[in-house]
Amino acid sequence: GPRYLPPAVFRRFQAIGQQLSRELQLIGLFGVDAVLTNSDVFAIEINPRYSASIEVLERASAQRTSVRRSHRLLSIDWHEAACCFRTLPAPVGQSDECCGGKKIIFAKRDGNFEAAAARWVLEQNLTVSQPAVADIPAVGTTIQAGQPILTLLADGSDAGSVRNELHRLQSSLATVLPIV
Repeated sequence: GPRYLPPAVFRRFQAIGQQLSRELQLIGLFGVDAVLTNSDVFAIEINPRYSASIEVLERASAQRTSVRRSHRLLSIDWHEAACCFRTLPAPVGQSDECCGGKKIIFAKRDGNFEAAAARWVLEQNLTVSQPAVADIPAVGTTIQAGQPILTLLADGSDAGSVRNELHRLQSSLATVLPIV
């Protein structure tokens, strides 16, 4: 994300957000899972909280503005202003200048998160301006097949470059963590 949407679909999402905010009295940032068709948007789930997907938008925003927010994220400021002071930022438009993505890695079989994997994580996170790996387990953590291990994060100029980087990271992780 952020995914560039046709103007009519973008406006439909804005209308859904405004209606949910008005009717359910939601305050701050919240998530709406939806199904998109060629002509409409169908909301299927409302997540009345600050959503984990905001992380992707934060990364794309920081990349686009070439500003790294070291301790406070812009979306947290927006959320706080809405919840505490009932103020909203100016409407945010769309941009297809950059893209961010995340991929949750699940264990293919039972195993442990070992020191070699922790060193790999450290190397990945120290070579980029924003973390490439998040949700990191402690060394020695037992992980069962099917459980999430960690999250990979990437940025790029388009969705294809982000997918390629996430794939590269996953392949590299698999060399030090055999349960991937």
